[in-house]
This record gives sequence, C-alpha cells and structure tokens, in this order.
Amino acid sequence: MQKSDATQVILKILQQAEDSGDKTHRSYGPRELGGAFDLAPSKHGQRLVEIEQFVSDYMKFSSPTQSKAFMNQLWSQVEPSSLVGEVLAAVTNTSMYTYEVAPLATLLEQSLVKHLSSKVWGEAGDGVMTSGGTASNLQALMIARNERLQESKEHGLSGGVKKPYILASKEAHYSIKRACNILGLGHAGLIEVEADSDGRMMGSAVESAIAEVEKLAGHVVAVVATAGTTVKGAFDDILGIGEVCKRQKVWFHVDGAYGASVLLSESHRDLMQGGSLADSVSWDFHKMLGLHLPAAFVFVRKKGLLKKSLASGNDDYLFHDEDDLDLGPKSLQCGRRADVVKLWLSWMAQGERGFSERIDGLFNAASVMRDLIEKDHNFVLVAKPQSINVCFRYNSPDGIRHEKSIRTRMLEEGSAILNYSEDSQGPFFRLAITRPDLTTSDLRGLLDLISTIGGEYASTSRSRPQLR
Repeated sequence: MQKSDATQVILKILQQAEDSGDKTHRSYGPRELGGAFDLAPSKHGQRLVEIEQFVSDYMKFSSPTQSKAFMNQLWSQVEPSSLVGEVLAAVTNTSMYTYEVAPLATLLEQSLVKHLSSKVWGEAGDGVMTSGGTASNLQALMIARNERLQESKEHGLSGGVKKPYILASKEAHYSIKRACNILGLGHAGLIEVEADSDGRMMGSAVESAIAEVEKLAGHVVAVVATAGTTVKGAFDDILGIGEVCKRQKVWFHVDGAYGASVLLSESHRDLMQGGSLADSVSWDFHKMLGLHLPAAFVFVRKKGLLKKSLASGNDDYLFHDEDDLDLGPKSLQCGRRADVVKLWLSWMAQGERGFSERIDGLFNAASVMRDLIEKDHNFVLVAKPQSINVCFRYNSPDGIRHEKSIRTRMLEEGSAILNYSEDSQGPFFRLAITRPDLTTSDLRGLLDLISTIGGEYASTSRSRPQLR
C-alpha cells in the first residue's frame, strides 16, 4: 500500500464514522461474524479495493461506541480533539522511553504530571503515563511492596518473617487481586474488606482489618481505597482510610482510575477529600473525560520512587540521559506510544474549565436518571448513586428477574448496549453515564424500552402452563 492509498483509506474511515453518527446496530455472534470474514491470514498482499472493503466492514461490525445507546462501559464517545491527538501520535510514531526520540512529548508529559499531581497533593509529585488503570495499580503496589518490604526487590518474599497482605474493598477493581498474584503475594495475600450498603469501604473497617492481620502475625503492606468503584461508582472513605494508614505507617494507594477526575471539578472534588494522604494514585482520562484509550497515569507523592523501584541495570545501551529527562526508567513499559498528545490537545481544546463542565454534566445526568427511577414504580435503585453510575432493577410483574434476558434482547436488536452486575438478590442493570449530552428524553427512553421488553417477558412467563 502506498502512502497516498493509506491517506485515501483513512479519509474514508473518518467519513464513514461521520456518516454513522449516532446509529447503532444489532450484535453479531462469533459464528455469524466469523462467517462474514475470511479470518485466515493471507499469503499474498491484497488489492486496495479489498483492503477498503475490509475497513468498511470492520467499521460496520464494530461495537457502536459513538452511539448514545452505548452505555456498557466506563467510557464511550470520544472528543474530536482526542482523535487529532491519536492521528498525530500515530503519524510521528515515536516512543516515550527517551527524550531524544520524543523530545516535545516528554516535556508535555512532565508538565501534566506536575500539574495533575499537584491536584492531588497541593504540590508536584512524580508520575508517568501507563497502559491503563490495571497497570497503574500494579506499579503503585509494586512500589508499596518494595518500600515496605525492603529486601523484596532483590531477594523476593521468601525471607520475610511475617506474611505480607494488601487490604482493599470487596468492591475494589479486580486488578488489585491480579496485582497480588503478579507481585508474589498470591490471591490469599489480598484481604477483602466489607463495604457498606452503598458500596463504600470505611476507615473503621480498615482499622479493624489491620488489627486482625496483626493478630495473625501478618504485615499489611498497603491499603487500597477506591475512588469510583466499577459497579456502583462508590467513593470509599478516603479521608478516614488515609488517617488510619498514616497512624499505622501503611502505604496508602487510591485507585482513582475511574473517579479521580472529580479533582478537576469544584462541585465534586470533595469526593476525593483525603486524597492528599495517599502515597500513590491511579487516574484514567479515557473514562469520564472522553479521550481515546488509553490515557492513564500513576502518580506517587515522593519523587524518585518510580525509578528506584524499577531500576535493574543492563539498560545503559538505551538510557544515556544525565539530566533525568528520560521517562523510560520510570515505566513498566519500554516501547510506549505518545498518549500524552491526545490529552494535551483535548486540554487545549476544552481547557480545565471545559473538563469541569463535562464532569458536572455527567453528574447532572446521573441525578436525572436517579430521579426518573425513583418516580417510576417499574424500577428500584440498588444503591444511592454517589457519582455517575446508576444501578437499578426492573420490577417485573411476575416477580422473576429478567434483567439478563432484557439486556440480551436489546443487544440482539441493537436498541441499547447496557451492562449488568449481580448481588445476593440477583442481576441488576449498571448504567455508566460517560457522555454529558444524554438528555432526560434519552434516559426516559431507555427506561421505557426496558419496561416494554420486560413486560413482554413477564406476559410470556404468566401465560406458560403451570406444572401441578
């Protein structure tokens, strides 16, 4: 493919995306989708027309993440400024490991690390962009392990007298348990602390859990508080937990991958109260703020720990920097694309005020959805929304839980893409509001759609002959 051909194909992609607008389509199963494509890698290069057809079909069959009907994940439609950044990063095709191959991108990332970490601590800490919240949490907990178990970096965990543990809420992200596995603590090294009815882990529960670990002759390496849980969008008692960790001299990590962006909003930043007590924080911009994936950071309060925790030698072939400009020594990744460009351009286009208004718009839409549910006898809230996730159930007339069937039906029809979770009472809908242009009409329409489909399932259920 020639450069001119590539330009032609890219322009067609952008035009097809523009033409699709807010359209959605039904979902396709793996057999149906696999039958529509030749999935065998080709031996010979194919013609431009065949490549263009594949690109068009790929667009057609991909999940319609730009549609208002897509409410399935903690991210959705992206801002045009982010797209410009994606193109710029792809065209320049640099890597963020050294200043000499990514000079301006390095300075941009350093500038944002300084600005954003000061939002957490009031003064600049240290940080680096990562591949997402999971990587951020892993890196933060690796630093916690190395700082609290000084011999672990060189000699592993075998020499310790006390078994190390990490504490987190039962509603924390799965990446915390995964990190325990990767870091050598094992799944049993994670103690899951009970949350309250709204999904919040409280400082008093953490203090009790630490005391229990000490009774077992264990050692708490770190405590993880969540700022915006993935299901209920709950914010743990960050201030209370932070004060406990400070007294107990335990590393305090705040998983703010989803919710730390409230720090940019004057109206909602109090949800992160106590964040300044954290030793480390993860923060994703591809969630609330509408950037392309990934756009994530890990921040640490104490400068120098990122590099100290990772440095292992045998890298002088690459890192020749004597002015501490290279970002590679701070990163889990070697090759790393310039994701900072899309964030910088989005910041240029919207400004911090624009980000603040976006966040306020998300919270307002969640509040509208909560009010609609509370006034509709067909639905009931699972928990009082604390941020932009709204969890609710459909009150089926037949008393049967139809949420999974309703969700599947909407997917098959292409009418809505909505996720679900489960608790002791069964499944419930989890609505993630990640775009600020959802209107009352849009939200009311979703509830009406669920009621209509749910009513059909309930009628079918009641009409079935009963066994005697």
